[in-house]
Amino acid sequence: MREFVYLSETKLSQFRSDRSPVPVPGAVGLTTPFGGVEVTSRGPDTERLRRRKLRQVEKYLAAQADWFTAPGLRPGRWVRYEAPLRVVTLRGSHQDLVLFVDPAPGEDPEYDRESAGRLLLHGSAHHLVGGPPPAVDGPSLGYHPGAETSGGSFVRTVVGEVVRALELELALENGASAGAGGSAALPGPGVRDLLRSLDLTGPEVSTAARVAGYARVTAVLPATDAVPRCLVASPLGVEYHSGPR
Repeated sequence: MREFVYLSETKLSQFRSDRSPVPVPGAVGLTTPFGGVEVTSRGPDTERLRRRKLRQVEKYLAAQADWFTAPGLRPGRWVRYEAPLRVVTLRGSHQDLVLFVDPAPGEDPEYDRESAGRLLLHGSAHHLVGGPPPAVDGPSLGYHPGAETSGGSFVRTVVGEVVRALELELALENGASAGAGGSAALPGPGVRDLLRSLDLTGPEVSTAARVAGYARVTAVLPATDAVPRCLVASPLGVEYHSGPR
């Protein structure tokens, strides 16, 4: 048996087999106080086809994906990851964005040695399996600078730009038009600030679970003298991993 925390039906449906295409089942969207949740509503045949498609995609990715700590990763590449991750959302209007974040440096020395950097996964809460994750305040995403500077107009902070970029990635994945501007940039300092804020809002007792899966690289922030490398990626699936470390 396999136990998933997250499974992106959207990513699954993007894979096509020329020889034996397998349709990806539809889903019904339910609205909850937390947000939309997709649930399958078909019978056993639909679930069997979904499992078959997942096996096909994972077999393909097993031969294509790099390990998430590999050097030279580029946006768009697929990686295989295994890490202790906790899942959160941001309070307010951004709860459709779900984040999987690894332990802060020093919290898990063995993981620090394994990863040699940070891992931040981002996805849509619509693809969560089970209940909603904890919501955290996070950093300030925007502010009003005042009439004397720009007429009181809303200005995004650098972390706000990160959240905007990640939400745009979700919209593009779900088939929305990016408009003339295309994908939004992902500012490195904002990613670092977001990680620091998530680290500070972590619970006293760790809620990180050992999980594994495949993810598509969104960005790679190189290491500096002060901070480790950070890999930002969007998962196909996040699955509980019970095997040896």
